Amino acid sequence: MSLANIEACLLRLALPDATTAPDLPPLSTTDFTRLGQLARDHGVLPAVVMNAAKLTSHNVAPLQESLLAPAALAITLRIRLAPILAALRQRDVSAVVLRGPDFADRLYPQPGLRLFTDLDILVPRARLDDAGEALRALGYELRHIKNLKHADPYGEQLWKHPDHGQEQVEIHWNLVNSPALQQRVSVELADLSFEPGAQRLSPASLLLMTAVHGATSHSFDRLQILCDIRQIARLDVDAAALAAACRRTGSVFSVVAGLALAERAFRDDACRRLRRQLAADSLFARCVLTPRVVLRSGLFVNKWRRQLFRQLLKSRRGYCLSNRSRPVSSGRAAFSARCTSQRESPTSPPRCNEPGTRSRFTSARSNSTNAMLIGMQPMPRC
Repeated sequence: MSLANIEACLLRLALPDATTAPDLPPLSTTDFTRLGQLARDHGVLPAVVMNAAKLTSHNVAPLQESLLAPAALAITLRIRLAPILAALRQRDVSAVVLRGPDFADRLYPQPGLRLFTDLDILVPRARLDDAGEALRALGYELRHIKNLKHADPYGEQLWKHPDHGQEQVEIHWNLVNSPALQQRVSVELADLSFEPGAQRLSPASLLLMTAVHGATSHSFDRLQILCDIRQIARLDVDAAALAAACRRTGSVFSVVAGLALAERAFRDDACRRLRRQLAADSLFARCVLTPRVVLRSGLFVNKWRRQLFRQLLKSRRGYCLSNRSRPVSSGRAAFSARCTSQRESPTSPPRCNEPGTRSRFTSARSNSTNAMLIGMQPMPRC
């Protein structure tokens, strides 16, 4: 069987709900082994094992055995999480668990169908030091990463306990780790909403968080991210609240791209409806990133396409629509200073007859097409 057919089987078997596939093509022993390897790489092995046991005659015992170690790690991390959250509460630090155990409990029919390899916790930026003190009190140590590309602060800190092996705890103050991407997309705890009368994030915030993480940290390199998006889209997502949060945080492009990928991978109606309700789309992003690019993310050409997607995220000038004070690029700062000196509004475009602007607008015409594709106003033309 060709790799494309094996990948098609993977997409059919990766979903956590009950699956019926009478037209599922037969898999040879070699094909089934390759299917298991792909499922492991993409973080969907539990669902594939569950569905393969129902729908195929292959022996799934070897795959079940390979799940023991990651399942044990997920259980251990759950045990580590409780004292961490208690220590944060003692210091009155607001905290939200990102993905991991929260997704396993809320989005999947059985928690074991959604494994995770670390703990991610989001706290307010102003309380980052207090969160660090809480972890130090439990014996965790801050790991400093050398040779960082940017001097500006990154959106997360990595903590490890000397007695806990390779287990990791990541404390985030921003869902976007890269300072360069934070110029365009920025999601902090204050940007997220909670369910009324509950201490858990609303479905709209879950979708925002998942898509932004998938876009900015991974460029959608794993099928597990698309499964999470598909599961969230089937909740009662407030499309209006999601659209407002996307505009406020500059996340429209990320969320639409994630919904489009999940829609195409699983032919999912819920993702399609949400994407259309956002009234924004990006044909260019849909061409750059496809389900096959996600499934074959390790290929050189697909790494290049995912890097191109990342550059698209960086180039979305003015895409962060929040009224809060945010860092701006040097070019934007220079433009604001020039507008101030000319008594113009920093947000109004320069006149087309201003010296040096015609060539700038000419070179920007190709960019204006991409801007229109994502539902934003393009740069003005002369």
